[in-house]
Parts: sequence; C-alpha cells; structure tokens
Amino acid sequence: MHKKNRSKKAFENHMRILLAVITIVGLSTLSGCNVGNSESQPSSSNTMSESGDAGAKDVATYVFHKGKSFAEVSKTIPDGSIDYLDMNTLISPSVFVIVTATAPTREGLRFTTTFTGDDGIQIEKNWEPSQGVEGDKHVGLFVLPAGADAGHTTVH
Repeated sequence: MHKKNRSKKAFENHMRILLAVITIVGLSTLSGCNVGNSESQPSSSNTMSESGDAGAKDVATYVFHKGKSFAEVSKTIPDGSIDYLDMNTLISPSVFVIVTATAPTREGLRFTTTFTGDDGIQIEKNWEPSQGVEGDKHVGLFVLPAGADAGHTTVH
C-alpha cells in the first residue's frame, strides 16, 4: 500500500510539471512572447506592491504579486501584452513580478533587470521584447523567490 501511495504521488508531481510546461508553452504561443527559464532557489504574504528606485535612473516599473496564483496575476495583464515570460514553477513560495520597461523599439533592444530583497537575494535577468512589438512599453513576467521585493532595469 505504501508503495502504491508513493507511485501515485510521483505521478501527480509529473502531471503538475507537465501541466506547467503546457501552460507556459500555450501562453507564450498565444501572446507571442519570448520565454526564459530561471534556475533560482527559493527564498511570503498575499500582497501586491509596486517598486521603482527613484534615486537611480530606472527605465521600468515593477508590480510584485506575493501569495497569488498565476491565474490571479494573469487577470491583471491585458491579453497579448507580455513580451517576455520567465517562469520557474518549482520555486515555492514565489512572487510574480510584472516589469514594464520603457524604451523606444529598435533592432537588438535588450534589458537587464536585477531583482533584490531584504534577505540578500540578488537575481539578474536578461530579456528582450517580442519581435514585431510597436511602441515604447515592454512587459516581462517573472517568477522569483518570495524574498524578492525590488528591481532595477537597464537598457542595452
């Protein structure tokens, strides 16, 4: 009986991972966004906060969604507005971060966003807008350890 329970749990874990992969691929296909994968380690509350470093020149705004599901967060984003998706569904607890960077669209446009937190966490993400995007607003959605609470983005 114990062996049967373990194999059932293993099957359920495999199905969760498969569902997460299908969701990510489906979302990236529907929205036309670039997809990245983070290898961050876990670092908690049901909150939404905004961050931006007023002291330093930053080209982006940040919205941190702590303690929320992907479904809840995705409802706050207009359809087709995500340029870049970086999701590691194995991080728990996690925070979803919506980064809106402002820069004129041009060939080779790239961003580096560094996320930090009170617990000493520092995670750097390199990303770029989707191809064919018009305008100067570019949106990235990231899943990070829950300790992340601030960001800074530079344009390349």
